[in-house]
Amino acid sequence: MHTNEGQLARQKWLINNLTAYDSYFEEEYLSRFIATIEELHTIPVETPITIWKADNAHEHVGLSFVIAQLKNKKNIRVVNTSEASREILKQEYDIRGTGELPPESLALFQKSFIKLPYLTEEKRMKFEHEWDRLSESIECLRVWKENEVHSVQEDYFDQFIIECAKSVGADREFLKAPRVIGEALGLVEQLVGDTFLEYRLKQLIKQEVFEFEGTLDEMRFYSVKLRK
Repeated sequence: MHTNEGQLARQKWLINNLTAYDSYFEEEYLSRFIATIEELHTIPVETPITIWKADNAHEHVGLSFVIAQLKNKKNIRVVNTSEASREILKQEYDIRGTGELPPESLALFQKSFIKLPYLTEEKRMKFEHEWDRLSESIECLRVWKENEVHSVQEDYFDQFIIECAKSVGADREFLKAPRVIGEALGLVEQLVGDTFLEYRLKQLIKQEVFEFEGTLDEMRFYSVKLRK
């Protein structure tokens, strides 16, 4: 991700494996990513930076990556929205991602953490070293377990998808793929997108775990059923 070679390799993997509409991965993804990195590098040294993150692999890896990009910026603070949800909102359940929170909650967090200290050099180095470690791993999937990021095989969610399919009756009859993916998306404890879950469903079809009817061009165009 921090090299041209890595960015192109990621784009190629996304194009070959995930279903995106309007040719997003081919035409927009990489240019937007590069523009965002360039924008990060133009932030003045004296400008305070606040990074929001929840306890999930997606946001934590992003945090590590961004801090590695901002090596010359010393005034960075991090607001952990998972911790804030428990401490300020007194929520008894854990959010999966910052996006689950309404704007009112984020505004409340901002007021509460306005005097939050900047990251120490020690913590900054920890994030940078974490990014170095993650960028060298060969696994395609990260998950959040025991309060840290773990690199796992891409079939990590496969058995979970199978169990979700059984729970909605796809072991007895053909059901629309969005019904199965929606069940998995609603029950999964990790922050994971429907595009990745559909990718794994298609892999299970290739492995003949599921059979299908229709065309696999888009999720809404096919139905699936577990093979006996």
